[in-house]
Amino acid sequence: MRAMEWAIFADKTPAWITGASQWAFTDAINMVFLLVLLVCGITDVFRQRIYNLVTYPAIIMGITLNTVGSGWKGLRFSLIGFAVGFLLFLIFFLLGGLGGGDVKLMGAIGALQGYDGLKNPSKARLG
Repeated sequence: MRAMEWAIFADKTPAWITGASQWAFTDAINMVFLLVLLVCGITDVFRQRIYNLVTYPAIIMGITLNTVGSGWKGLRFSLIGFAVGFLLFLIFFLLGGLGGGDVKLMGAIGALQGYDGLKNPSKARLG
């Protein structure tokens, strides 16, 4: 390829291939995170329910966005966050202190924000 043809091709290369879109994925993760918290907070306050229709897609989106944005490192980050959030709150569910929706919501938060977002909410990746 000539230099000019390569430059034209480079402009059409998707940002996620070049690695320039890490911030775009972080923004998408944060938007999903805030939307999930808003919807689950409202339904939990008014109906005392956290719906699977919100938590399951949030888990899938958290794992997918972290994987696409950061590769294997993002997949590991998301799966560890999901496992910690889900298993930690599963203990409280088994003791009768929480409902199943709360457990799945914490798994979703872990999948979206990782272990640090569960351990210390001030370290969550918001901005």
